[in-house]
Amino acid sequence: MENKKIYKPNIKKIKDILEHPQIQTILNRPSLDLLKKSVEIMRMKEITEENKNQIERVLNFLLQIVIEKPITPILKDLVNEFIILTANWNENIAQKIEIRQKIYSLRRFIDYHLTVIDTIQALKTLLKKVEEIQRFTPPAFELSKHYLKSLQELENDEKKKKICKNKKKK
Repeated sequence: MENKKIYKPNIKKIKDILEHPQIQTILNRPSLDLLKKSVEIMRMKEITEENKNQIERVLNFLLQIVIEKPITPILKDLVNEFIILTANWNENIAQKIEIRQKIYSLRRFIDYHLTVIDTIQALKTLLKKVEEIQRFTPPAFELSKHYLKSLQELENDEKKKKICKNKKKK
């Protein structure tokens, strides 16, 4: 009885997400039904080994989805809520190591994906700033470039003269 109270908020969130129109663009009807059936399995008082295997297959399916499809906010929310529900269910009822491993794999994959997305956004911002800095060349910089070029040419001329003098001495 106490477990049902723990699961209720997650179950409600998952059901709301499964009814959302955006999720239906990512998952087809059989996939949505599979997820709904899995939620119902986790609500049952007695479970069988087949129920545990069913949840494990659903986790494999979700892992495949997050690998193959873009991780949109709605998909991320669905996976996160499903992970929380499944982790609680597994710790309290199923106690299957394979399920725990798949939960950790899904969690890490989502986290790494989001980290990469954040990194891409940060790099885009930095690139824009660098491009702005490169375009910014005040007149003093242009004069400095010209002055440095002149100094470099003078130095090269002096080196050539030294080389010529050394050749004449030989």
